[in-house]
Amino acid sequence: LYRDRALVEPVDTQMRRSDEYLEEAARTLTAGERRRRVVTAAARHAVDFQTWRSLVRAGGVSRAQAVALASAMVLAAQGPLR
Repeated sequence: LYRDRALVEPVDTQMRRSDEYLEEAARTLTAGERRRRVVTAAARHAVDFQTWRSLVRAGGVSRAQAVALASAMVLAAQGPLR
């Protein structure tokens, strides 16, 4: 679907709904965060399909390892960044 998104309008329409859902998930996960911009960026990345595809398919990690990595990224974003 990602490949055809730019070429097939109904696919793009459906994918926009998915994008909106993931955006809302990221906002929900980061509600009340003091470093909202950085944490939201990490959360968006954590819920993005391409992130999971890259970790599991290309990276060869298990789903459990992918969860641990994504969680660690979001937690790290909550700490001091310079």
